[in-house]
Formats: sequence, C-alpha cells, structure tokens
Amino acid sequence: MNRPGTETTADGLRRCAEALLAESPERPFEDEPTVLPEGQRPLPPTDRPVAEEVAATTGILPGTGTILVVDDEAGMLHVLSRQLQKLGYDVLTASDGGSALEIVREHREEIRLVMMDMVMPGMDGRQLYDSVQEIAPGMKVLLSSGFSLEGDAQKMLAQGCNGFIQKPFGAAALSAKLREIL
Repeated sequence: MNRPGTETTADGLRRCAEALLAESPERPFEDEPTVLPEGQRPLPPTDRPVAEEVAATTGILPGTGTILVVDDEAGMLHVLSRQLQKLGYDVLTASDGGSALEIVREHREEIRLVMMDMVMPGMDGRQLYDSVQEIAPGMKVLLSSGFSLEGDAQKMLAQGCNGFIQKPFGAAALSAKLREIL
C-alpha cells in the first residue's frame, strides 16, 4: 500500500474499476455515448493497425521474433530484455560469450538477431561475433557499446555485422535500428 499522495496509475485504475463494478456489477463496462467537454472533438476513426498508430505518434516501431541479448552487466541485460519485450520481441539472454554460444546452438532456427555488448570479460564482442558466424552463418548481429564506433566495431561492420547502436539509447532509437536490420 502506498502512502497517501503517492498513488500509482495502477492504484488509480484499480479504484476506478472497483467503483464501476460497485455501481453496476451486472454490466460494469457497458458502452455509452461519450459526451466531450465543449470545444473538444473525438479522435477520427482509422483503419490503420494500432502498431502503426503508436509508431506514427511515438516513433517506436514494434516488432516480432526472438532476439538474443548478450551483456555482462546484469542491470543492462534486465533493462534491454524489458525494453525488447515491450516492443513485441521474445528475448533470450546471456551474460557471457560462452552462454551465448550455447543458446545460439540450441535456438539458431528461432533467433532472428543477436544483440551483443562489445566489451565483456572472457570473450569480447569480436570473438563472439566470429563464433556466432561459425555456428550460424548469416546470423544478424547488432553491436551495442558505450564506446564510439571505432576499432573492432568498425572492422566487424566491414566484415558483415549488421549494425551498431551506442549506449545509452532509447526505445525509439532501438526499435528503428532493429527495424532497419530485420
């Protein structure tokens, strides 16, 4: 329970639903014509799917398929997983190169893209990229790093790696990069 004055959106929605049910438990959400305040107009109807509407207003492009995220930082792995799931992707995760290669071997048919950090202990991004390409030639790979696009990352892109995104990045930039690659 939250302190008074710190109500979350979920708390407010729950209270609204409870109030509606208390008022009319047999048909709590019956459609009634909406009366708008003076000077406001309803939104025009559209034939575009909801995903297109969201993309048009937010710049966030939803997607589908499975993405393997490889990052040695647990917090980043968690945030990326949630962000990708919100975009509509199924997500597999690995915290190191060895685990990532096991997942690629087991799920190579369903993985559409591997998103990997460049700097990791043990096996770095370049070694992981080469190994992924040996196991699953042509597997799409998106590099992710807090460092600029220089050195190994530039060489990997020249060898056929599909893209690079610099940390930090938001949902719109990530969704656009994924849409570009996939």
